[in-house]
Amino acid sequence: MRYWAGRYPQAQGERILEETVSPVCSPAYQAEMGGLAVAEALSNCTLMHEERMLANWEQWFALAG
Repeated sequence: MRYWAGRYPQAQGERILEETVSPVCSPAYQAEMGGLAVAEALSNCTLMHEERMLANWEQWFALAG
């Protein structure tokens, strides 16, 4: 089993699940940042990035409006 985009000509793949990407943080960080009730509030946060992940913050913010 692999996590991949499905674009490898030497292999055959079948999607077995969809994925949802959502921002998460500890309750303490949420309180420190004033609640984070709306997506705009994340602009003041330290955002972590996963280099190999297909989803990124730019895409998430665009979809969140």
